[in-house]
Amino acid sequence: MIFEESPSLELYKKGIPEKLPDPHRRKKILWGAISALMVVVLVLGGIRMKQSGALDWLTGKGTLTGVVVDDFHRPIPADVYLLDLDRSTRCDEFGRFTFEGVPAGTHTILIAYRVAGREYPAQVFSGRINDAGTLRFLPGDFDHGWSQAVNALP
Repeated sequence: MIFEESPSLELYKKGIPEKLPDPHRRKKILWGAISALMVVVLVLGGIRMKQSGALDWLTGKGTLTGVVVDDFHRPIPADVYLLDLDRSTRCDEFGRFTFEGVPAGTHTILIAYRVAGREYPAQVFSGRINDAGTLRFLPGDFDHGWSQAVNALP
């Protein structure tokens, strides 16, 4: 123990106290404050990474968006499925849909509206917002009522 940290004689005026002061008290308080500050920095950093998309890049996930329109190019509130992930959502009134936290890779989107369905491939890159574009039903899709893959033979 160094001289500056030794107790003063004033402490022992009335005899030896029952509990002696902890010479390392200041260090414990300082380390506690540093630890609390580090936790705050890590939490705020994690939140910032999530907002910026860096967390998605690190975990290998991205966001998939698109717009669904009918055969007259009008937006429709279709149901949208990611077949290989067993996930689904519904388009808003403008035909837009979004899937967040989609693993990077190639996926199959199924759009379904009334009695018709159509499949489209989609590529997702990690840490990015991936736009599938405008997914469109073709003339006659609503007449048949069966699912048909893009570029497939009827």
